[in-house]
Amino acid sequence: MGSMAFAQGKPAEGLYFRLVTHGGDDPFWAVVQQGALDAANELGCKVDIDLAGSDLALQQKRLAEAVAQKPNGIALVINDDTAWDKPVEDALAAGIPVIGINNDDSKGPAGNKRLCYIGKSEERAGYMIGLKLFQTAKEKGIDFSKAHVAMPVEVPGANYGVIRSNGIKRAMAEFGITSSEIIDGGGLEMTTVEQRETSYLLAHPETTFSITNTDSPPISIPVGISLTAQLRSI
Repeated sequence: MGSMAFAQGKPAEGLYFRLVTHGGDDPFWAVVQQGALDAANELGCKVDIDLAGSDLALQQKRLAEAVAQKPNGIALVINDDTAWDKPVEDALAAGIPVIGINNDDSKGPAGNKRLCYIGKSEERAGYMIGLKLFQTAKEKGIDFSKAHVAMPVEVPGANYGVIRSNGIKRAMAEFGITSSEIIDGGGLEMTTVEQRETSYLLAHPETTFSITNTDSPPISIPVGISLTAQLRSI
């Protein structure tokens, strides 16, 4: 009878968790938020989600507030190699488990003491995306001799943008592509990202490839395709 009663209960009932991210009001983070809420509902716990809009200082403030509430665990986007070292250590010292999600320290567990990381390898993701794109372009007869790669990033200095771009550059090297530029997308606001990419493509008609490292591909990809078509028709 006791085991039956346990089976009927929800495994995380009464627990409280925090998700502290650099994200903003965009399609990517809307899905993440919904997933966290769905999981909390299924497991019987409570979760609060912080979106800092790529404001590192605000994200640090939200983590400090989360630690003060003494949750049962914190999931943190580790989007900087130094900013999160001490805050994570302090949270762990206070008995609060902290895991990394979405972005990790570039040195992994050697760089940050988070208990684990749930997410992809940013460098490998950039490499595989570039590899597939350049291989497809080669099969279609694209001339790589003067190829230029644009890489829009919401926050160019953030870990994910730097590391993913390094992966793309590794793929570029395999195809002899040497010209590239990281574009400042201007943050997470989709209209701003669109405007920045539009301006860049108009000013740089030599752009052969645009690999978008942002959370807003539904806007940026059609813009890039449309502008490329227009430029080629001139």
